[in-house]
Amino acid sequence: LGQLNLKGNRLPRAPKATATLGVQYEATLANGGGLTLRGDWAHRSSVFFTPFNTAYARTPATDQFNARVAYTTP
Repeated sequence: LGQLNLKGNRLPRAPKATATLGVQYEATLANGGGLTLRGDWAHRSSVFFTPFNTAYARTPATDQFNARVAYTTP
């Protein structure tokens, strides 16, 4: 079988980078109720599923966006 040199390859299922960001705004309305606006973003770089880092066993980078609006009664 011999030896395989995998030096420099990324670990399986380990993205090179991840990042998240969340922003929230809260306001009191004239009627005494409340309004909350929230947005979230998450990023994950591409991921390999084998130690050989081949293109067929890779998922591309992903970005996910979420938004939320909440109203609370007075």
